[in-house]
Amino acid sequence: MKIKQHNMMIFNNIHLRRILVAFVLTLAVNFSVFGQNCNPDEIINAPGVYKGPDKGSVSGISKADLEKQQAVTQKLMKIVVENYQPKGMNIGYGPAHYPPLPYLPNGVDVGNRYQATFFLMYFYCNHLNKMEQIAETHSMIEICINQWDYPSSFFVKKSVDEEDPETDVFGTIKHKPVWNEKGYWTMTDTVYIVRDTTHFHHIVTKNRELPFVYMTKKEFLEKLRKYYQEQIEVTVNNWKNPTPEEAEYARERIEGDKSYYGKSIQNIDDFLNNSPEEILNEPAKITGGGPPSEFESFPEGKYANWIIKPNSDYYNPKAPKYTPHFIDVHFTIYEPQVACLNAKNDILKIIDFKALQEIVDKGGIPVTSGTPSAKPATNTIKK
Repeated sequence: MKIKQHNMMIFNNIHLRRILVAFVLTLAVNFSVFGQNCNPDEIINAPGVYKGPDKGSVSGISKADLEKQQAVTQKLMKIVVENYQPKGMNIGYGPAHYPPLPYLPNGVDVGNRYQATFFLMYFYCNHLNKMEQIAETHSMIEICINQWDYPSSFFVKKSVDEEDPETDVFGTIKHKPVWNEKGYWTMTDTVYIVRDTTHFHHIVTKNRELPFVYMTKKEFLEKLRKYYQEQIEVTVNNWKNPTPEEAEYARERIEGDKSYYGKSIQNIDDFLNNSPEEILNEPAKITGGGPPSEFESFPEGKYANWIIKPNSDYYNPKAPKYTPHFIDVHFTIYEPQVACLNAKNDILKIIDFKALQEIVDKGGIPVTSGTPSAKPATNTIKK
């Protein structure tokens, strides 16, 4: 028995030593791997390459309009590709041409929507401490024509169940655009989605006008009052002919909605009847992206958003569908990723805003053939 126990102790000691040796070797390998040359502070300047242009999506656009639009998107891609060398990333790029909106916002035909998009596929040090390109990115540049990406959308519905109204379509913005001395409007917004990304808008327009206007408090309250009344009407109609067993429940539902929405309607009437005209003509604000469930007063503070709608006087209803009414140079940047923030700052410097203004003023550019060529780069990842 003692011999058996002794042999078992020897076996355990040997096994333990093997585990310790394996552990030490693993540490040594790991230290060796992580000692390889991948420094996050250095790879933000590693040269990258352009990948594209992709064909992009096209549907619902006439051939004649598409040719005019492609002349614009090729020009936009050329501005970036021929004047900026990617650093700390590869950049995938291409155009996109969207079909006309299925509805007309406030009856305004804003024309076809199209853009040139650049995806900032930045480098990082992977688990083997080797430089690698990110598989997906939240950071991009979109040079958009006739397309305004509102942080949220706002619909004052003509009927309660309506999702895509043909009229009364609104958007919300957190900050008003500011005129830049360089000749364009700027606006910055932080939007909370998968990550905290900052949206930088640089908007080229006609005659220093904006393609949207602010909705007044009076207009907002009048539409909101109608919205609450429709909510009550829906409940009344749903419980118009209850069964004897449901009669009491139906009465409670109707009285409950009349009381709940009635308070908001009374608040609206008080505001409309007791506010001077200059207050009623002030721009309205809401919290969130849709009609509030109840109204007490207009919100203030960092969570309040301005309500906007298309400016009918801005658009020429007789203009061809391809006409670039305005251009929005839109950077969506995850700011903690330094390479992406650097790219945004560098690319903004090489954007020819005078050329963009000329595109808007002249309603497009002549159709030419050819696509932009990318600057070559060496010693980079070609994933």
